[in-house]
Amino acid sequence: MTVARCLPGAQARYFCIRYLKPVLSVRPSLQSVRWSVTSPKQWISRQSRDPFVKQRAKDGYRSRAAYKLEDIQRKYALMKKGMVVLDLGGCPGGWAQVAVKYAVRSPQKSVVPPDSGGAQGKVVSVDLLLTDPIPGATLIRGDMTKPSILEQIYLVISSKGPAQALCSDAHARKAVVDVVLSDMAHPFTGSRTADVARVIELCELALSVAEQPGMLKNGGAFVCKFIQGEGDQELRALMKEKFNRVAYEKPGASRSGSAEGYLVCLGYKRDI
Repeated sequence: MTVARCLPGAQARYFCIRYLKPVLSVRPSLQSVRWSVTSPKQWISRQSRDPFVKQRAKDGYRSRAAYKLEDIQRKYALMKKGMVVLDLGGCPGGWAQVAVKYAVRSPQKSVVPPDSGGAQGKVVSVDLLLTDPIPGATLIRGDMTKPSILEQIYLVISSKGPAQALCSDAHARKAVVDVVLSDMAHPFTGSRTADVARVIELCELALSVAEQPGMLKNGGAFVCKFIQGEGDQELRALMKEKFNRVAYEKPGASRSGSAEGYLVCLGYKRDI
C-alpha cells in the first residue's frame, strides 16, 4: 500500500504532487533524481519527527505550510479582519485556513467595528486540484490564467452581481483584493538553476494575476514562494518597481535543509 493511499484526501493529493509527480520539463542527472525524490519510508519518518506536523494535527491545519504563513503574519500583520485575500495554488488549503483565521469575521459576531466599512472579510482560494471545503473560504477549481476563472474570482470578491462583475470594460473595475498569496511550487528537480527558474516563473504568474483589473488594490500586499539563486535579481528588481517594500523571509517553519523562502511585498503601486 502506498503512502498516498494511507493519507486522507487532501494530504494524499499533496503527497502525490510534491513527491511523486514526474518532472517532464528537465532531465536531471541520476544523482539529482536520487536527491529530489523522497521515498515513502523517508517521508513517513520525517513527518513523524516534525514538530510542526504534530502541531498541525492539534490545530486542525491541513498542512505544515500553514505555519510558514503564520510566521509571516506575525511579523508583518498582512491580514486584518474584513480584508479580501486571494490564495493562488491553494490546495490542500493550509494557507486558506490561516487567511480565514485572520481576515474573516465569525458569522456569530454581531458587532462589526465602524472602521471596517461593514466588511465581513473574504478568502478565495484557486487551484487546478480539487480542495476539500474550508469553512469561511470560497474555493475555485480551475486555471487561474483563463479569463473565465478570472471572471469567476472577480464575481466572488467584488460582491457584485453578474451584470456588474462581467462588465464589458474590465479595466474600469475597482481593485478590491487586499492580499494575494502564492505558495505555488513545481516539484523540485535537484538542479538549483532549474528550480530557481521554475519558481521565478510561478512568482511572475502569480503577480500577473494580482495585476489583473479588479484584483490587488493600491497599497495591497503580495507574498510568493521564492528560491534565491541565479536570475533572482531580475525578479527582485521587478517587485521593487511595483511595491514600496520588498523583503525576503525564511519562516521558522521552513525546513532547515530547504532552499525555499518567501518574497513579502508591501504597498502595491497600482496605477490609479
